[in-house]
Amino acid sequence: MKSESFPALLYAALSSSISRSRWPWVALPAALLAAALAGCAVTPQLDKPVLPSASGYTTEAVGPAGGGTVAEQKITLGKPLDAAWWMLLKSSALDQLVELAMKNNQTLEAARQNLAKAQEETASARGGVGPQATLGASAARGYDVAFGQSPGTIEGVYQVGPGLSYEVPLFGKQQSTVAYAEAEARRSQAELQAAQLSVSGNVVLQALEIASVSEQIRALEIMVDSDRENLKLLQQAQAAGAISMLDVITAQSQLDQDSTLLPPYRERLKHAQVTLTILVGKTPAEWKAPEFSLETISLPPDLPVALPSELLRRRPDILAAEAQMAAAGAQVGIATANLYPRITLTANMSVQGFLSGGSTAIWNLIGGITMPLFDGGSLSAQKHAAEATYRAALAQYQHTVIAAFGQVADAMYGLSSQADAMAAQQRARDSADALYALTWQGYKNGNAGYVRVLISKRAQQQATLALLQARKQRLEASVTLLLASGGE
Repeated sequence: MKSESFPALLYAALSSSISRSRWPWVALPAALLAAALAGCAVTPQLDKPVLPSASGYTTEAVGPAGGGTVAEQKITLGKPLDAAWWMLLKSSALDQLVELAMKNNQTLEAARQNLAKAQEETASARGGVGPQATLGASAARGYDVAFGQSPGTIEGVYQVGPGLSYEVPLFGKQQSTVAYAEAEARRSQAELQAAQLSVSGNVVLQALEIASVSEQIRALEIMVDSDRENLKLLQQAQAAGAISMLDVITAQSQLDQDSTLLPPYRERLKHAQVTLTILVGKTPAEWKAPEFSLETISLPPDLPVALPSELLRRRPDILAAEAQMAAAGAQVGIATANLYPRITLTANMSVQGFLSGGSTAIWNLIGGITMPLFDGGSLSAQKHAAEATYRAALAQYQHTVIAAFGQVADAMYGLSSQADAMAAQQRARDSADALYALTWQGYKNGNAGYVRVLISKRAQQQATLALLQARKQRLEASVTLLLASGGE
């Protein structure tokens, strides 16, 4: 149906009001016409997103990570997660911590309330589509000229009765309003899921930081103790005239340099503990972060990763961007419908009478139409603005999808490279262990001085520090891949 033919037709049928009519059938054509027009809606023609069609995330196969002396991990595309993603790390202490954060984190609570608000607004929008019934009552005192009373008599007058109003759903405005509210509710739901994924991911990452830094601090303390013992031996040797003061000063400098490494590590530990405390909704004065060890947190041997087609329905940021695009499309529908007429039907029935006695029943049925004639181009500009907003939301959605696919690919490469890095650090640690063992054996056999033993011990601790960092980074790479795949 062409919208250009509506104004004259609607004006002829519905421009007059019917109040206390002796011919109620006069309202029938208006009602029939409104019902006939109810199916006429303006559906904006909106561009559709162009999504990646690849069945994978990379142009090359990413094989198993690790191997040899390093634990091997494999990536399985399309395998669903049977439980919350963090449970793949097989740490009961970590499971309890994530559960605590999910219960107490205030960012999550705010997201839950935003979702509840959006759901109520959706219910409100749906309720506004149908007829609206009211009950009204009024009372007044004044001069009466009705019901046969003497002119000039002051009477108390009352009126009470129900009313019914209905805006005919022309041009899809009501449907677009509901669609907008529903899209906003979906966006709030996706934002809650994103917040849950963010909180669980940060809890795990902070726990890994606590475990890694704690063990690195212990390795540094051993190294500093070794430096201190080395200095003591050299001081004794210098006092006996066996070595020069330069050797003593060199050892003192080494001790001082290694000692400067401890404060930053201790600060990192405290920062991670405080961050974790905030994530679980507590304050540092009422809760202390538990201790963790990298040995008690397992590398998942099998990492399930969603297929690209599944990722579109799984990642919260993609779902939120999709809902934002749908909301923008609904706003285009609303702005388009505002360019066309609006028809409202109103019916009232009431009892009117005097407080002193006597009453009568009255009713009316009113059909009304309003349509824009001249607005200086305001409504047209609003429609164009809504279309631009939709195109921006469409571009943002497509960018979010591309970025998500890129993050998964990057995480897959990162998992492989971190496994290689950990393997290299493991070899370096094995070499340092072997050197220390040989040096210690040589010292016991009288073939090496104790200073060489301490130097090899220090090298062993440095290799331990690097290996601990590599272990944490590999665990972080596994967590990153699970998060990039949407978690659960």
